[in-house]
Amino acid sequence: MACRGTVANVGNSRGMVHSEQVGRAPKDRGRFSTCILSDGKERFMSDREAYEQKLQAKLDEWQAEIDKLRARAKGAEADARIDREKEAARLEARREEVRQKLQEMREASDDAWEDVKAGAERAWDSLSESFEKARSRFK
Repeated sequence: MACRGTVANVGNSRGMVHSEQVGRAPKDRGRFSTCILSDGKERFMSDREAYEQKLQAKLDEWQAEIDKLRARAKGAEADARIDREKEAARLEARREEVRQKLQEMREASDDAWEDVKAGAERAWDSLSESFEKARSRFK
């Protein structure tokens, strides 16, 4: 699902959504972004939901990178294979940490969500750095 950069307030007296109203909605409604579904239809997604989907997409991308690293390890010499398998295992463990943080985010109350998000971002940054190091090392 791709999201546009438009942010819209939600919640007039009839519960209508107006994309021209930009800013923060009532506390219980949060912020919303216009999103385009794969069938081309628009829908509104909360910033929280959009962030969680972005993180899930990145986790999926990282899993594909780990799978590629493991596939390349199979064709490598013995020492290189061991190094690549160890690195893949380390990346898998870090990816699991981020996946757990994402799960915590999904289960967090609105009040706790920002704190949980901060922890997820730290884990995300650490994993991103690990991936960059692995990419440069095993090119």
